[in-house]
Amino acid sequence: MVISADAVTFYVSEQDKPTDLTGGSFKAVVQTGAGIKMYSLTVAGNTLKALLAAALPAGSKVVLTGKDGHGHTLQA
Repeated sequence: MVISADAVTFYVSEQDKPTDLTGGSFKAVVQTGAGIKMYSLTVAGNTLKALLAAALPAGSKVVLTGKDGHGHTLQA
């Protein structure tokens, strides 16, 4: 997981190889002192990304959840 000022990006691999997540549906659940927000993630190969309206404050908690194109559940 990489968090920048305007995005949260996940790079997913399995057994040290990129995992193809094409056809999947994922979201990031972000908890801050102001509450909880959900962001839909776009899929590009093994990369999941959501644009943020503002940088996340220190101490934010981020959870990845969804299913890949084969229907397998992924949570982190």
